[in-house]
Amino acid sequence: MKARTGWEKMIATKTYGLIDPDPYVVEKLRIVKQWGIRKVLDLGCGQGRHTILLSKEQFEVSALDISPSAVATTKKSLEENSVPGTVSVGTMENLPYPAGYFDMVLAWRVLYLGKIEFVRKAFSEVKRILRPGGILYASIRSVNNTLCHIGKQKGKEIESNTYVFNSDGLSDIVYHFFTDEETTCHCADLEIAEIGESELQHTEYTARYPEHKNLFWVVLARKPL
Repeated sequence: MKARTGWEKMIATKTYGLIDPDPYVVEKLRIVKQWGIRKVLDLGCGQGRHTILLSKEQFEVSALDISPSAVATTKKSLEENSVPGTVSVGTMENLPYPAGYFDMVLAWRVLYLGKIEFVRKAFSEVKRILRPGGILYASIRSVNNTLCHIGKQKGKEIESNTYVFNSDGLSDIVYHFFTDEETTCHCADLEIAEIGESELQHTEYTARYPEHKNLFWVVLARKPL
C-alpha cells in the first residue's frame, strides 16, 4: 500500500509536530479505565504519542497508520520505552481486524483525512471492529477549523467542505471538514455520550494562522449492546 506523500512529508519534516499526548485524551483515559476498557486501537497513531500513553497506562494497545515512517517511529518508541504494543501499516477504510475486536477506538485527528465516501467507510469500519458496548473517542475537524479557512484560501475544493492542499508542506493531502449535523449523522447508530466543538493543539503549520481557532468536534460514543 502506497502511503500519502504529503503525510509522509509532514512526519519527516515535523510539520505535524505533535509529540506529547493531548490533554483531552489523557483525561478521558482515566475515566474509561474505570469502565473496564482494556483492548484499544490507536487509529492513525502518527508518531505514537497516544500509543505510548495507552501502553504505559496498561491498556492492551494496537496502533495503525497509513505512513510506514510513522509506524516505524511508533515501534521504535515502544521499544525505547520498554512497553508492549502492536503497530501496523494500514488504511482506515479497510481495517485489518475482526468484527467486535476492540473495547475502544481512539481516532484522534484522523477520521477526516479523505473524500466523503472514504470517510463514510472509515466510520463504518470503526463501528464494525468495536464490540457491543465499545467506545469511540474521536476528534474531527470542524468547518470552523483553521485548515478549513486555509483550504478556502489556498486549497482546491473537490467536494463539499473537502479540500486538497498543494502548498506549504501539505501537498496532496485531502481534508474533509464536518458540520455538527454531519458529525452526528456518522454516529447515528451509536449512543452519543458527549459531543462538542473544542479548540485542540495547533500543529507547527496551523500555528502560522493565529487568527483562526483550531476547532474540532470531540465525540465520545458507545456502540449499543
